[in-house]
Amino acid sequence: MQRRAAAMYVLFFLVIAVGALAFITLVDGPAEAMDDADYELRQGSTITLEGTEYEVTRIGEFTATMTYTVEEAEHSDTLESGDLVNITGTDYRVEIPDVDEPANFTLVETYPEHDLDTTEDPDGNTLVYIEEDDAWIPEEEYLEETYGPRERIELVTGDTFDFIPEEADSPITATVGDITSAGVEISWIGPAEQSVMLQRNAINNLGGVDYGTIFVGEESFQLTTDIGAFEAHLDAHEVWEERYLGFWGIGVLGVLAAVLIGGLSYLPRRR
Repeated sequence: MQRRAAAMYVLFFLVIAVGALAFITLVDGPAEAMDDADYELRQGSTITLEGTEYEVTRIGEFTATMTYTVEEAEHSDTLESGDLVNITGTDYRVEIPDVDEPANFTLVETYPEHDLDTTEDPDGNTLVYIEEDDAWIPEEEYLEETYGPRERIELVTGDTFDFIPEEADSPITATVGDITSAGVEISWIGPAEQSVMLQRNAINNLGGVDYGTIFVGEESFQLTTDIGAFEAHLDAHEVWEERYLGFWGIGVLGVLAAVLIGGLSYLPRRR
């Protein structure tokens, strides 16, 4: 009789477990994507919001990155002695006086490279071989005869000069800041690429406008200005997740209860 009763309880708990597991297997949860989102974007997609063009450069599991260009951003850099600055397509070498408090610095024009044979004289000066003259002459003398005297641009704090930054294609105007023996501070206004990171299933601000952000798998995400619909979408998923976990727990507990009761029913009885 004890084992018959145990078998009935085992069957009861198994039915509950199977029903719970069948529910989470057969019943579909709410759709991952929203029905009426304003935009759905993938990696490489571009979109213009409030006059600014954004490009999706990365979509991860929890965040996405969009980049955009600011036309008038503040830039700064420090020039050290020996650095090269591109002015109208020609490199100029930075020369800072070797004193404690320099009042100025100089941009010295560099010459194009040559393929002549070179050597050094006893004083360490570079000589080049001129084949038609069958003679060695100082390299600086050869370069000045070939290209003319080097241009030298002397600058002090507050001066401006045009140069082409490495990341740009056209000249910009830089302003000279502090000059020290360690380097020269310069600043300028120009385009700069910025980025904004969007959080998964959160409200993100783009161009002063709040957008609900829904990630659809790992390949795309949606943006919507209907924050109410966005929050309702998240609430539906949260309720489904709670029910899913609840039924999963019922299924696991049902199986464990059936196993436990079945095992206890076969324990020897006290006589």
